[in-house]
Amino acid sequence: LFFQDGLNWIKNNPQKLLKLKAYDLMLFVMPGVNRNYYSSTIYLFTLIVSLPVFIFGYTGIIMNLRRKETLPTVLLFFSMIMFSVIWYVQNRFRVITLEPFYLVYAAYTIDKVSSRMPVLNKTMKWIEKTYQ
Repeated sequence: LFFQDGLNWIKNNPQKLLKLKAYDLMLFVMPGVNRNYYSSTIYLFTLIVSLPVFIFGYTGIIMNLRRKETLPTVLLFFSMIMFSVIWYVQNRFRVITLEPFYLVYAAYTIDKVSSRMPVLNKTMKWIEKTYQ
């Protein structure tokens, strides 16, 4: 009953469907939680904490696209986009599936950037030496 109504809505509203799917994609790739469901304080906190991880993570993935070791991460990313955007966005699955990879690639990016900047390079070496 409802399934057929949903299919009819899709048939009758293709532009609205594309707009909804673009919104789902935006929710998938954006850091933080959905501001429509959480308070402004929680949204802002999660945005501040996760934004650097996402920026450096995406940068690291892009920097490594030509390496074959990155292929599983890229395939996982696109399969999660397919499931999340085509069917239903569930960012809790992104958190447990993709965000650990974002952390690894963010660390890679930070290491690459810091190795090119003498002050950051010295700081990173001091941190490594201190915490070994």
